[in-house]
Amino acid sequence: MAKLKSNYKCSLDLTFDLLGGKWKLRILWHIIHGDNRFSLLLKAIPEITEKMLTTQLRELEKHNLIIKK
Repeated sequence: MAKLKSNYKCSLDLTFDLLGGKWKLRILWHIIHGDNRFSLLLKAIPEITEKMLTTQLRELEKHNLIIKK
């Protein structure tokens, strides 16, 4: 996980730190299109492990990009 800086000169740098990596954009895409449960995400992205999905979801939640209900 990229650590967020306190100051960014470019909004693209912030965006990359928040969404960079192999899985986050793919996870967000599936969530937006209705796969909003852990088991549905695992089925929709068969290449990801449970541990990696958990880690990525926690990071997205930490940065307030998703909200766990």
